[in-house]
Amino acid sequence: MSQQERGRSPVAAAATLVALVMVCHCRHVAHSKPTNYVVGDGKNEFIYDNNVHNVVCVDKKGFEDCAASSSDKSTVYKTGDDKIQLVLGTNYFINGKNNEACKQLGMKIMVTAGN
Repeated sequence: MSQQERGRSPVAAAATLVALVMVCHCRHVAHSKPTNYVVGDGKNEFIYDNNVHNVVCVDKKGFEDCAASSSDKSTVYKTGDDKIQLVLGTNYFINGKNNEACKQLGMKIMVTAGN
């Protein structure tokens, strides 16, 4: 194995980790613990590299399949710094630009908002 081939694996792993953190990063949100959200508080911000990723608001099936339906009127966010207002109930978001990242790395988030 050449030195160049050995160097790719850690670099690819680091790039994947950085992408995961950027897509899943929401300010004011603790991802691994239950968090209370207030509908309409405007505090939900998704920050990510929009050259590689986007955020798509989908229905439950789209969330489970990691895909926005062509008949679905999914909202696509693509600025890289999106402030998303939650609706009452369950909100589903996926990485729609990189389907493998959604399916294999779990780059998706489900948020239930109450008032």
